Amino acid sequence: MNDVEKRAVLNQRLLNAARGSEDIEELLTDPDCRDPDDEDYLFDINCRDMKHSFVAHFSLL
Repeated sequence: MNDVEKRAVLNQRLLNAARGSEDIEELLTDPDCRDPDDEDYLFDINCRDMKHSFVAHFSLL
């Protein structure tokens, strides 16, 4: 899986977590979700869902 594909999968997991169908704490602490070089998250915290809502962003605040 390349970086673009991995980011897309992680963004989807983040949206699922924001909707309550996945554990957000597990996602945020999973080392596979962080860049090994700088520890930044590999997903987009402000990613949008299909309706272009910032679901994930609001769930993390």
